[in-house]
Amino acid sequence: MILEIEYWKYDVSPLLMGKTESIGQLSRNLERVETLCDQETDNFIPLFCRMFQWEVINSDEPSDYIYDRDVRRLIKYIQENDKEK
Repeated sequence: MILEIEYWKYDVSPLLMGKTESIGQLSRNLERVETLCDQETDNFIPLFCRMFQWEVINSDEPSDYIYDRDVRRLIKYIQENDKEK
């Protein structure tokens, strides 16, 4: 699964790749890291990767999900081609 972390609108962060049992579990993991991360140094991505064995990748592939940190919401990424189906 590929996950994009959005800090604020149009801020592109590195993509993360990893495995999860379910979307619900991924959502709970993200919330857990939100409560544990240091807000001053904003170590969200390194902490998430370390806790759940995800890795930062450089890729042009679209993400499966986007996690918006402003509203703390996990959003399914829908490509334009998927909308037509």
